[in-house]
Amino acid sequence: MTCSYFDDLFMYKGFDYLISEGYMSPEEAQVVKTFHEMYDNYPPPNDDEYNHNSIFDDPKWQKLNKSAAKACADLYPLLTDSKEIN
Repeated sequence: MTCSYFDDLFMYKGFDYLISEGYMSPEEAQVVKTFHEMYDNYPPPNDDEYNHNSIFDDPKWQKLNKSAAKACADLYPLLTDSKEIN
């Protein structure tokens, strides 16, 4: 999952790159920044990213999940392109 977020979405290149290439606006970057930093620094329990049950039970993961939900809720009103919404 981490590689999908960071690699497939070019998140590893940073927000400045994504903004300059038109993938996101500065406002969108600000909305997802907290989630992004939390996810980038999340260590799965016992460094085992394949033990899904231990990850789902991890309070740090649950906090990260809430951060993602907040980012989605805050991001949605900023989307103006119908292709981004549907």
